[in-house]
This record gives sequence, C-alpha cells and structure tokens, in this order.
Amino acid sequence: MKKSYIISALISILPIFSYAIEYKCPLIKKGDYSSMFNSVDNWYIYAIKTNGKPIYNFEITKQPLWDDFNIETTEDNKSSLLFCSAMYPHGFVNTLRSVNNSNCRIDSINKSFHCP
Repeated sequence: MKKSYIISALISILPIFSYAIEYKCPLIKKGDYSSMFNSVDNWYIYAIKTNGKPIYNFEITKQPLWDDFNIETTEDNKSSLLFCSAMYPHGFVNTLRSVNNSNCRIDSINKSFHCP
C-alpha cells in the first residue's frame, strides 16, 4: 500500500516541473561591469560591499559560483524577481531578473528557478 501512495504522490508532482519554465543564473564573462547598467540574458548584474553599499564599477575575473538564491513577489502578485548571489573579493555579485509569474520555486538541487 505504501508504494502506491508514493507513486501517486510522485505522479501528481511531475506535471508541475514538466510544464515549468526553468531559469538558470547567467554565465558572466570576464570583464569590467557597472552596477545595474550591464545585463546578460535579461539578468541585471550588480555588486555590493559586505556593508551593503553598492560597488559601481567592478571586474569579473572568473565565473561567479552562485550559492544563494531568492525570489521576491511583487506587491500586485503578478510578477516575481529572481535573485542569484555569489561571494566576491570585497562583497557580493548579484543578478536580478523579473518574470511575469508569481508562482516560481527554487530548485536547490539544480540551482535554478522553476516558474509554471
């Protein structure tokens, strides 16, 4: 009996992921960047110091290892803001993307976002 419950639970979850759009944090090339003035694949790039102050001009010397993910829903509950964050020598490099969906979920295994 337990196997049938597990199988039916898995079958009910599968359609959520099969119809969802997956958003992955962007690959950022080496180079010089200016906070909020650069974007890659519709992701805005910005950097902040550990004290929270912005870093206006910064250099990327290697691809950031995204290790923190967050989703914020807009006040009208129609859109979501997807965030990726990585450690940077003097703070954090972050990316931000807006999507027209308020039901997004974080897939921590694949380090991505799923929006049905």
